[in-house]
Amino acid sequence: PQDNVLRLPSEINTLEAVFIEPLSVVINALEKILSFCDTHDSILAIIGCGTIGLLASQVAKIFEFKKIIAIDIIAEKVNLAQDLGANLGVSISSVTPPENHFNQIQQFLKNEKIDVVMDCVGGEQSLDMALKLVRKGGLIELVGVPTEKCQVDLNRIILQERVVLGVYIYLRRHFYQGQEFIKNNKVKLIPLISKKIELNQINKAFNLIVQKKSQLIKVVLTNS
Repeated sequence: PQDNVLRLPSEINTLEAVFIEPLSVVINALEKILSFCDTHDSILAIIGCGTIGLLASQVAKIFEFKKIIAIDIIAEKVNLAQDLGANLGVSISSVTPPENHFNQIQQFLKNEKIDVVMDCVGGEQSLDMALKLVRKGGLIELVGVPTEKCQVDLNRIILQERVVLGVYIYLRRHFYQGQEFIKNNKVKLIPLISKKIELNQINKAFNLIVQKKSQLIKVVLTNS
């Protein structure tokens, strides 16, 4: 067990340390994309602006993707993604026809296509959107974990020669790389904290997450 314990550098405070694990997931995910394409010539779309998606917006900028598009159903999260590095934010509203969202993206891209879609939600709807967005021969990376079985028309993958890649957790070196990003102020983390709650109020924290899950990003338990 002691092999899994890492010493926290003095330059990183405990609030920032909360993000080392999800940041490691993101670094691993984006690193895998490098074997498929040159980031300098590639356009990345990120579906889902929770903790993983908002960290991905920032790390993708570090990896120098040509353009980054962030997509979510909550406008405030989309705005934050743009503040953190996304070139375009798209707020998916249930009252707006889906074609409006795709038209917004196409107007931004002009004649360019999306090379990589990173699904940070995990589910049938987000996978369907990814297949609509990515170009022929492009990559769909599944980072979000579905809570139930998904159905997909495989012909949309096969006939368009698309690649689908699953990503799960990280390697130890990604932890160290995440620490370096935080130490060198390459990522902004405090804006991702929606709420700080005392440890002895843990039930309150869980209830808040259940009630307002889609509106929250990160709820942190403190012991001050």
